[in-house]
Amino acid sequence: MSGKDAVIDLEEQMMQEMPPRKGEDKPPPFSIKARQIVTTEDRTFVLTQDTNDLITWGGNERGQLGLGHYSDVHVPTKNEFFSREGNRVRSIAGAGDLTLACTESGDSYAWPFVKNG
Repeated sequence: MSGKDAVIDLEEQMMQEMPPRKGEDKPPPFSIKARQIVTTEDRTFVLTQDTNDLITWGGNERGQLGLGHYSDVHVPTKNEFFSREGNRVRSIAGAGDLTLACTESGDSYAWPFVKNG
């Protein structure tokens, strides 16, 4: 799947999830400007262009999405950790179950945390 296909799939999914606006028969258009898109195994991570938010969805049985729980996520969800910490993500990378983020302040983060591995 190319990056363009991923954006189209995201738009279609969001339009199915969003209810129509009052007086209209179809939902509002969904648009996100992506600085970076990373796909790994069954997960997707999007770093937004304007706000450097990290948006993620997909398989999460070991906490691979970095959202603080282990449930799969089927709609794009903002990772609140970085904004809560006052950090803006500059870049992301991933392979297999591992995800890496580098912030504008130069801090690096990796998840999921594995106790015995």
